[in-house]
Amino acid sequence: MRKLMWFTIGFTAACALGAYAFSRWLWFGVCISFGFFIVALIFRKRWKMRQVAAVALGLFLGLCWFGTYRYFYLSPASEADGSKRSITAEITDYSVLTDYGQSVKANIMIEQRTYRAVLT
Repeated sequence: MRKLMWFTIGFTAACALGAYAFSRWLWFGVCISFGFFIVALIFRKRWKMRQVAAVALGLFLGLCWFGTYRYFYLSPASEADGSKRSITAEITDYSVLTDYGQSVKANIMIEQRTYRAVLT
């Protein structure tokens, strides 16, 4: 149970770092976390190195997962962010009054992928 907890700490930290801290340095973080994992495996007989190895493995796998998800799934949507183009949207909820007008939740298609969005 404790091994899974240490792994989860690393994976959660990777997701938080990938989402909030460094999106441009993501693959550098993958290399650093893999290095920590290898060093922790070499010295695993020492004090607390198994926990460090579990955290480093969780960090490594979390950053890899987040990077590939961002590259393959979110990059088309982020390229379309701020651009003006004609799209077809499927409205999924009633419109809501906001301070600046109205907004509505919708599903949009960009490059054969469906994204959920809030249109204002």
